[in-house]
Amino acid sequence: MTTPQVNPTRPSGGQTVQGTVTKLSGPKSVVVTASQRIRHPKYLKVIRRLTRLKAHDAASQCRQGDLVEIALCRPISRTKRWRIVRVIKPASAFQSSEASS
Repeated sequence: MTTPQVNPTRPSGGQTVQGTVTKLSGPKSVVVTASQRIRHPKYLKVIRRLTRLKAHDAASQCRQGDLVEIALCRPISRTKRWRIVRVIKPASAFQSSEASS
């Protein structure tokens, strides 16, 4: 019996979220901020909720400002339960050089 091949660039059928990298918190760790727009049940106003998720970046390819897709995975550390699947849109070179000044 053979084990199935796992492609690290594709999610394994679990939950995926898109968000922006807001912080590089370690050599292989990033903080991703995911926003969702919901309608308030009573006042019917559209509000935005932000969720900060810690994700594992095995290749250390993410930079601050990148738009990434993350997938739910096994617990990697005390707070990391997500992994980077792919970088959808990298941050522009102008934005990263401006932030470092």
